[in-house]
Amino acid sequence: MSTKKARQYDLIVTTDGDHIGIAVQHTVGDLTEVVAAVKSGELTRYLPAVNAALKESGHKPTVLAATRRKPIPLGEAAGVRLSLGIHAAAPLRRSNRAHAVLNGISVMSDEETYYWHAKTSQPEAGPRALRALRILLSNDHRSGVTA
Repeated sequence: MSTKKARQYDLIVTTDGDHIGIAVQHTVGDLTEVVAAVKSGELTRYLPAVNAALKESGHKPTVLAATRRKPIPLGEAAGVRLSLGIHAAAPLRRSNRAHAVLNGISVMSDEETYYWHAKTSQPEAGPRALRALRILLSNDHRSGVTA
């Protein structure tokens, strides 16, 4: 007898006047929580990652509309990848670094994405793991580490 709880990721569309934002919602059994969010007006930076998650989950980019009220179901790997990308790129102000981080996450294997998601989701070590991921993927030579 399996007691596995259903796991699901959903993309929620939020609106603020003319702009739309998104939230990635994770559901395990009866527990639902928002694991990542992008404020309205800041979505442009994340559109390639959002469109990739929609495509990977079998949706067209046109489902992302301000009039949308129902959650858009995402595949687990797509939801993990999108939420990781949002968390990793959110504090970055330089668009070239954010773009490099989001691109790096988009080409990761599913296993690598799950690894970094697990590392960055830990309460104490998560911020350090996010910083390490940003340094690894941004390739701006600010870390002093050379390959």
